[in-house]
Formats: sequence, C-alpha cells, structure tokens
Amino acid sequence: ERSTPPAGKATVVKDPRTASFTVISDAPVMVNNRPTQRRTLRPGDVLRIGEATIVFDDRSDEGERPPK
Repeated sequence: ERSTPPAGKATVVKDPRTASFTVISDAPVMVNNRPTQRRTLRPGDVLRIGEATIVFDDRSDEGERPPK
C-alpha cells in the first residue's frame, strides 16, 4: 500500500505561451502515483490531492462549450 503525502494547497496554471497546464503545490501531491510539487500535466494524468482524485483532461482546443 502506498502512503499518501499530506494534503497541501495545489493550483493548476495554464501557460498562455505554450497552452500547457502545470500543477504547482506547496506540499507533494500524487500525479500518476508519484509524489511531486510541480509537473506539466497531460490528458489522462491522475492527480490525488488529499482525499480527492482528479483526472486531467485538456479540452482547450475544442473551444468554448455551454454547460450541460
């Protein structure tokens, strides 16, 4: 069983020059079962932050869609 790093504050930012997204955290978060504090995200990456599990999906190239 893998231990989960303590939950911290994490932010996902978009680089307007490259259109890439990066997670930045003050404490390690799990991305694809590996602890990190900074990582460029790719579609399908799985983030675990505390008790939350988030699957990253970049739909920025699909344009704006109205909410369902």
